[in-house]
Amino acid sequence: MRTAATAVKEVAARSEGRHICYRAYVADHGWQDPVCDGAEAGTVGKNLPIKALNIAVSGTKGVLGNGAHVVEGWLTGSRWSSAAEGVDMYLGSTKEVVSPLEGFTLKTVEGTVCPNTHVKDKGWLRQGCTEPAAWRYFGSDMAKDKLQLEAVRITV
Repeated sequence: MRTAATAVKEVAARSEGRHICYRAYVADHGWQDPVCDGAEAGTVGKNLPIKALNIAVSGTKGVLGNGAHVVEGWLTGSRWSSAAEGVDMYLGSTKEVVSPLEGFTLKTVEGTVCPNTHVKDKGWLRQGCTEPAAWRYFGSDMAKDKLQLEAVRITV
C-alpha cells in the first residue's frame, strides 16, 4: 500500500522544493490513495467522516501535529505526532470506537503549512496558514460545532 511517505519521496525526486503528501482514512472505506500539494483527500457531499490522516513532507525539515476528535477531543497519552522528512506521520485513529476527526493542529519545522478543511454542514472553510514554525488549528470549531472533518487540501 502506498503511504504519504512513498508519494512525497516520488514527488521530491521529480521536483525540487517543498512538498506535502497526505491520505485520509474515510469511515467505512479505509485508506485512500495519497495525494499531494493541494489535492483533495477525503470526500465531499457523501457525509463520510475522516477518521485519520497520514501526512509526509519534503523540503520542510519535518512535520508535527495532533488530531482532535468529535467526541474525545484531544486524546490522552502521546498526543503530538512528528515525523522527519520523507517519513509517515499519523493523526487520528482508525479504531471504530474512536470518533472521527473534527480538526487538527499542524506545523512544519521550516516554513509554513496551509490546510483547507471541509467540515460537515459547513462546507469548505477559509484556507489558513501557519506562521513559520508555529502551531495552528484547522477544522470544526471545537468549542461549539463538534462537526466531523470530511475532506482536506494541504499545501506547504
